Amino acid sequence: MQLSAAILTMGMLAGIQGDRDATQLQGIRLEMTKDQVHKVLGQVADYKLQDENQEVWVFRSDPNIRSIIVGFAPDNRVRYITEIAKPDGRPLSCRPLGNIKNVQVAGTAGNYVFTHSWKEHHEEFVATARGTTKRLASCSVKKAGAGIENEEEEERQRHGVAK
Repeated sequence: MQLSAAILTMGMLAGIQGDRDATQLQGIRLEMTKDQVHKVLGQVADYKLQDENQEVWVFRSDPNIRSIIVGFAPDNRVRYITEIAKPDGRPLSCRPLGNIKNVQVAGTAGNYVFTHSWKEHHEEFVATARGTTKRLASCSVKKAGAGIENEEEEERQRHGVAK
């Protein structure tokens, strides 16, 4: 019962909605080309660094989003997207999580991992958010099998980007 209440609170505070725009974050969609990503993010964020097949961009004036990490497949198309909240901003809205009834929750109070997977056009996608029931620290979306969990953590450690 306590976990159910926490999930409902999470849904209300994070503004979780349906699968509308479920494969995009901050205007970046899965499968976009690297050039398309640069065009979109270049208008609102500063390129910080590239490490192997991922880039980190820092938002110039968004009061809630600190940065976005975009991972690319060998063909230079987006394979995953992770947005990271500013610690003092409003809670992230992680639309790709979809319907709150379908979200799986793991972890402990204070460090939950919320996961939702769905199929669209014969492809499977996964959205993951990390944080508490009151505040999400990050939100990610990827195609199933893209394997970003360890890469995200390594990226944060290497470049000092907070969870």
